[in-house]
Amino acid sequence: MRILIVEDEPKTASYVRKGLMEHGYVVDVATDGLDGLHLATTTSYDVILLDVMLPGVDGWAVLQGLRDKQQTPVLFLSALDQVDDRVKGLKLGADDYLVKPFAFSELLARVQNILRRGPVQREQVMRVADAACIGCTPQSSTSSDESLPALLAFPSRARKRRG
Repeated sequence: MRILIVEDEPKTASYVRKGLMEHGYVVDVATDGLDGLHLATTTSYDVILLDVMLPGVDGWAVLQGLRDKQQTPVLFLSALDQVDDRVKGLKLGADDYLVKPFAFSELLARVQNILRRGPVQREQVMRVADAACIGCTPQSSTSSDESLPALLAFPSRARKRRG
């Protein structure tokens, strides 16, 4: 399992990285929001641990940029401990929010809980002309004409493409 830590505080990043590696995880660390977003969108991770207060681009913006592209689970690690902050993180799409300081055992339990949910299922979309079949099984053929029966078999899933 591969985990990305986006944390600007070296002691915290090192502590979390070491603990996760001791439990068998492969761990990468980014020390600012831009590097974190780049790694998160160019490398496949099973979970991302994301600080809110980062230099350059804050964790809120990193999560929004990530959610525009993918659904990798995110656990916020933050010193922002107000209920409004935790709610904001969850509403932006975080899977969990843990306030610093925290016990490593609790962080590990939360990571394991997220990982137990399994990988995010991505919906398959098949396009034929101006229509799309959402959730259809791709055909073995690459010809659009031969994929048309899949659209006809699932008329409730066919959607007219806009634009």
